[in-house]
Amino acid sequence: MRRGAYPGSFNPPTVAHLAIADAARRRLGLDRVDLIISRDALGKHPDGLVPVEPPELSEGNHFSYALQWFAFAGIAAFGLVVLVRSDLRDRRRAEAEAAPAMPAGQPAADSTVTAPAAQSGQAAARIEAVRAEALRLEAARRAPDVEH
Repeated sequence: MRRGAYPGSFNPPTVAHLAIADAARRRLGLDRVDLIISRDALGKHPDGLVPVEPPELSEGNHFSYALQWFAFAGIAAFGLVVLVRSDLRDRRRAEAEAAPAMPAGQPAADSTVTAPAAQSGQAAARIEAVRAEALRLEAARRAPDVEH
């Protein structure tokens, strides 16, 4: 006959103690598990409560934690500045790409652009459309912002 022992104070014995003993019996293939009652519970102070030492009242590592969080705040602020600058740069690039590009040597948008006689009528119409769009964009850029 295989027997096991389960020591403890069991004061009071509970259904959980019985469940543990039954699980041990089944798991280990025991025929019987005896509950061994001890006078003093293992790991417990005989007087009941164990006195706890008060914590050390010093700077400790609180100052280091404060510095760490200020560093985190600084990194977050720096990241925000980088993000805003990057966003503004991307917006400016998108606006520059949306505006028609004038090749080097072309006159400014407010001067008269004439098509050479060798170009076809479609090319002249396209140049005129680009010129009109450039004038419209330049006027919109110079106009003050007006809310409707």
